[in-house]
This record gives sequence, C-alpha cells and structure tokens, in this order.
Amino acid sequence: MSQSKPEERLALELSCAICLQLYRDPVALPCGHNYCLGCIQNAASAEDPKSPKRCPECREEYGSLETLPKNFKLSSIVDGFLVATTGGGLRGGPTVPCDQCLDNPLAAVKFCTRCEMSLCPSHLKKHEERHRSLHVLVELPAERDGKRCPVHLKVTEYLCVQERLFLCSDCLMEGSHQHHEVQTFEVAKEEMKRVLEELGKSVSDKLQITEALVKSASEGPTDKAEDKLVARANILQNVQYVFSRFSTEITVSIAV
Repeated sequence: MSQSKPEERLALELSCAICLQLYRDPVALPCGHNYCLGCIQNAASAEDPKSPKRCPECREEYGSLETLPKNFKLSSIVDGFLVATTGGGLRGGPTVPCDQCLDNPLAAVKFCTRCEMSLCPSHLKKHEERHRSLHVLVELPAERDGKRCPVHLKVTEYLCVQERLFLCSDCLMEGSHQHHEVQTFEVAKEEMKRVLEELGKSVSDKLQITEALVKSASEGPTDKAEDKLVARANILQNVQYVFSRFSTEITVSIAV
C-alpha cells in the first residue's frame, strides 16, 4: 500500500471516530476524546437513559451533554484544513459536496471519472484502498462546481416553469414537479431571449407613439394650454407604465 499523502493523513486525524468524517461542531469529553456534537448526541440517545453516559471509545463516564464544552481550537483547525485543501470548504464558500457523505456532506477534493463521484478526503482514502489504481481520480472539473439541488445534492439541469425553480434529474422523478412544465437550461435561455426581444420591440413601438404624441401636443393651438398639460401628463404616465412593466418583466426573466 502506497504511503498516504500528508493532507490525507491529516484528514484522518481530524475525523470523528463515530461518523469517520471531518469534525463538525466538535465537543471535548473529560477523557480527552472529541466527537461531532451530533454524533455524541446520537450515541447517547442509543444507550439506556438510566445508565451513566460513557465515552464510546474508552467508556469513561462523563456528565450531561449540555455540559460538554465545544472544542473551538479543533474546530478552527478543521476549518483551516478545509480552506487549505478546497479553497474555502463548505463553511467558507461554494464548493462541490462529497457524493458519498450521507449527512452534512463535506467538501469534495477529487472526482472519480469511472464512478462519476466527487469525494471528500475521508471517502477518497477509502476509494483508493478499494480500487487501488484501477479508477482515475482527477481534480474537480469546473462544471461540477455548478448550482446544486438542495434536496438531492445533484447538479441542477432543468427549470420548473410554474415555480421558477432549478431542478436536478431526481426532482423530475419524484415530488411535486412531476406534472409541471419543465425546460432544460438551454431551452429556458432561448425562451428568455425571445421574451426580452419581444418586450424590447414593444417598448420601442410605444416610445415612437409617445414621441409622436408629444410632438403633436407641442404643435397644437396655443389657446389650449390646459389641454396640452393634461395630454403631456397622460403621456408621461403611459411612458412610466411601459417602463415599469418592462423592468418587471426583465427582472422576472433574469431570475429564471
């Protein structure tokens, strides 16, 4: 077995012994062991509530969960590790989540071209041990860093026209979008361009009419000054309405 890279060894050292992933909100037990807050809570809830709470590793007793102090130093080290290895991590900016993490996915650092999966340091180590050199691991492609579905954590590829939401392939197979009108991003882009072009032509036509009305009003009889003022006020009101509607449509289209 080839020697692990320094960052992979460090990732193992910074991983919780329960979930085997990088610490998230680590807390320190009196015995010196550290665990993710959620992990130690789940471990405690699985035991007899009448029995004293014990460390999952050394079985030393500890007090209530509420008294466990957060390990701020360890948390800072994990955040620094994520910044150094992923350019920000899930806590510092947009990254690609690991496809193997079930809960609270960590930032992926490599992509397996055969499995088509993004892998965090911990799962990358397991993947390399399982497949050795049979699978090709590459740096994360730029296109993998796109917008992700918050439900299925997959890259979004579609647009729900009714709700104006981005969808992944799994969203199309389940949930409330099954009977909605759905477009691919490419189709939605072309539709948006068409709408904007039509709106632009409509505004252009209305502006030409407005200019003609303004010119006609200014060239009218001088003894009808009051009528001119009323006409100009109506014209300005129509212009404002046209531009207001155009701006609204632009905003809605861009939001898509």
